[in-house]
Amino acid sequence: MAYKVDWFIDQRIIRADLTDEVSINEIALLRDEATKLIEDGIPLVHLIIDVSQITKHPNLFELRSVIRNRDPAAGWILIVGANPMIQVVISIIMQMTNIRFRLLSGFDAALDFLQTKDKTVAV
Repeated sequence: MAYKVDWFIDQRIIRADLTDEVSINEIALLRDEATKLIEDGIPLVHLIIDVSQITKHPNLFELRSVIRNRDPAAGWILIVGANPMIQVVISIIMQMTNIRFRLLSGFDAALDFLQTKDKTVAV
């Protein structure tokens, strides 16, 4: 399995790490697991996804097929560690949805960003 998803801060921030070759099925499973956590959390629930260890990913059209519009309980989706090619793909997909997202350099930058956007989350 090329991903892991769990609470970073219980009921408020989810951390997902993707590694190696990531399939479209794994991204759909990650989406479903994150959605369940968001539903179980205290809104707004933020998601930090580390893609720095991905070696291969699905194409733009496959990725778009598994991305859903924003859940009302979802906060920010922060993507960290994306190489320039992945940044382009993610930017295109996210602009087609109603999802609040940012591309950031690393996990600490994501936590710093959240501190400026959601004062109810203590990191």
